[in-house]
Amino acid sequence: MSVDELSKKPADGTRLGQSSADLISFCGATPVVQPSGANQGVMSATLTAIATDAALSLCVSALNATNVLLLQLRSDLVSLGLVKGSA
Repeated sequence: MSVDELSKKPADGTRLGQSSADLISFCGATPVVQPSGANQGVMSATLTAIATDAALSLCVSALNATNVLLLQLRSDLVSLGLVKGSA
């Protein structure tokens, strides 16, 4: 079986799609536009070493933000077809 290469090794690289609005998918998934949203934002919570209720609250907030980000990334990877998302 031969493999069809997408790249022709141009000096500037290879790109799928001309814009974020182009529909793209992998592994037979339905093509979608580039996933985006506020949940993909960079997390900027700073944890402190002080054992106070405020520090605990900050830890909980950071964990919640991490969970939201992970769930969003999982959803985006599933919609692109890069991961199946279930067994």
